[in-house]
Amino acid sequence: MKIRVLAVAAAVIAASLLAGCAGEAAPRRTVVPTPDATSASTPDATSTPTLPASGPDTGAPTSAVSTTPVACTNGLATVAGAAGRYALSGDCAAVTIAGNDLSLQVDGSIGTMTLQGDRSHVTGGADVSTMVVEGQDNSLAIAKVDDLTIRGQRNSITSTTDLPRLQIAGTNNTVAAAGVGSAVVSGTGNTYPGS
Repeated sequence: MKIRVLAVAAAVIAASLLAGCAGEAAPRRTVVPTPDATSASTPDATSTPTLPASGPDTGAPTSAVSTTPVACTNGLATVAGAAGRYALSGDCAAVTIAGNDLSLQVDGSIGTMTLQGDRSHVTGGADVSTMVVEGQDNSLAIAKVDDLTIRGQRNSITSTTDLPRLQIAGTNNTVAAAGVGSAVVSGTGNTYPGS
């Protein structure tokens, strides 16, 4: 009888010790933003791309949400952090948007725009030579993009003009443009003109 009680006690202790060792169902991704970043919201991609007149509808009055101006210094502009509204006007050689839940209104000519993070929104009348989107659930509505690379999931990109070059590595991304020149796409559920 003592052996049986000891066996049950040992099993209970072993189960208690192992309960804290259970793994998570999926790997967790952590994004650490770099200093300074920008972004703005965009509508879902449609077959006829249009740019929104204003930022995302947050349910709060627009006067209650302030927009922080972003300067392009020495050809570089960076917006980083979480949950902020920013605006960049004028030409800039390189724009980096790093963080989550950012909103950026951007106008002017941009050499390279890089978006790293999740749930950020970029809108405006910008003319972007090269755009790289890395992350999930981002939306961009930009007037013109010449070269677009998407690495991630569930991103929505809208351009009002033809998109000469498109590269997608990910799943369930949506690109709306007047047309696409060349496309290199890997992953499933991606939609773009001509797909």
